[in-house]
Amino acid sequence: YTTTLPDGEHTLEVEVVDSSYHGNKASKKYIFYVDNTPLRATLLEQEYNVHQGKTLHLKLQSNKRLANAGVKIFSTEYWFHPESDESTIYECFVPIECEERPQNHLVTIDVQDLVGNSTKLSCKVDIKPFNFPKQRGFTVDSERLAEEKEISMDTKILREAMEKWRAESPKKKLWNGPFEYPIEVQRMTTPFGEVRVTPERGRYMHKGIDLINRPKCVVWAAQNGKVIIKDRYHMSGNTVVLDHGHGIFTLYCHLEDFTDIQVGEMLKKGSPIGRVGKTGYASGYHLHWELLVNNVQVDPVEWTNKIF
Repeated sequence: YTTTLPDGEHTLEVEVVDSSYHGNKASKKYIFYVDNTPLRATLLEQEYNVHQGKTLHLKLQSNKRLANAGVKIFSTEYWFHPESDESTIYECFVPIECEERPQNHLVTIDVQDLVGNSTKLSCKVDIKPFNFPKQRGFTVDSERLAEEKEISMDTKILREAMEKWRAESPKKKLWNGPFEYPIEVQRMTTPFGEVRVTPERGRYMHKGIDLINRPKCVVWAAQNGKVIIKDRYHMSGNTVVLDHGHGIFTLYCHLEDFTDIQVGEMLKKGSPIGRVGKTGYASGYHLHWELLVNNVQVDPVEWTNKIF
């Protein structure tokens, strides 16, 4: 019985001696946990309102450390993680697709502690419609696109690499505070979610933001993060991808060139990563900036206005 033991980590050492003349011995240590405290947990909010293309930020408070807590929404499972080391406040980031149908959802969160006790929490999530702007579109010189294809990798390779890195993203925050715009913004030429029609791509949603300043000006990391991709792709041109933990990625596209950064390197917010260019599918000098949650593009401007 463990009811007489204090809560926490314990060690059990077992020693076995055989009946031979030499009395051979073997021993082994086992680590186990005792937790006689009933599990209690609550969501910090009971109702959430979130627009298409934004990030749903769920938080719960527990009276102890948890083994896991997860929520299934939009046929995908998302996991909660401590907001900081040893914290009993857990948070979860859920991306809302631009095309997600506006409606109310009753969401259930399954919570389990380290010794297997479990409980369920529920809340309401109301997906609100967002009026995404429309643009006629533009054209990119076909000869330049053909040349770009010769020297760049297929964009499919970028998507496959992103899936790999999503599974390997650290289960903790590498960032601190709000994200920042990665250039000194003179103007935002394309907002998030703008509906475009172009000869090469047909009708599609632009799931990033386009920022301009003078050509070839410096581009920097919007937050602390790890360099996971630094390469050239047919559509995004010279591209850098940073992993900020919890499956939060930022992409910096169409760069003129890169600074001396290496894949695997940890960068501080504000570290230079390249210069504004027009490589890839671009009609002029600009920075295309994306923020992804679990490999779903969401509005990065929201992450500059809120502290997640």
